[in-house]
Amino acid sequence: YLNGTINASNIVSQNNTIMNHSISGLRTGNYNWNMICTDKAGNYNESEIINFEVLLPPKVTLLYPENDTGDFIRDVYFGYIPSEGGGSFPSCSLILNGEVNQTRYDITPEEENYFLVENMPDGRYEWNVQCTDNNALIGENPDNWVFYMDNDPPYYFELINPENNSIQTRNNISFTFLLQDLISPTMMCDVYVVDEGFPFTVGENLTVQNNTAYTHHALLV
Repeated sequence: YLNGTINASNIVSQNNTIMNHSISGLRTGNYNWNMICTDKAGNYNESEIINFEVLLPPKVTLLYPENDTGDFIRDVYFGYIPSEGGGSFPSCSLILNGEVNQTRYDITPEEENYFLVENMPDGRYEWNVQCTDNNALIGENPDNWVFYMDNDPPYYFELINPENNSIQTRNNISFTFLLQDLISPTMMCDVYVVDEGFPFTVGENLTVQNNTAYTHHALLV
């Protein structure tokens, strides 16, 4: 029994032997537990009631910007939801690249909260949120998320294959290219060809690694 309600039943227990039964999913709070056991003859007895307390750190769920994404707008909102722990949160702090960027004290539990960072410089940022609950326990998201502030476009393109003014004797063409960007590790690319003055795509939304040759195969009909 846990707080007067059956938590598990039909637990086979050996006479005069210590038995263990695990319960998962408990949240911060006070709990009472006891046992009622029945022997082979149908006789039963009830144990004393034992009290214990669970103290868990807060849970922080990161919302936005999504992990491994970027933007060029320098004012950025970082959204999160604080929950569990002691149930109330005197403060939460935004952590950027391992350092506290700002702290807020007007936290709404179990709902979306946010930080606003204005005029962020270009760069790669690892971010997280640390919250302190009313039991002075600190919790954060299990993993840091990555965000890129990038106001410069890719600065270098190299079209490797097919070579300029080359003649292709088949319509299954391999387009190989390389591009470089100051910050972003990956980029989204479209491949275009021009036929009689009209451009059309032969590859869309290709995920290309920075400074790494990429080949896209296309059938021209």
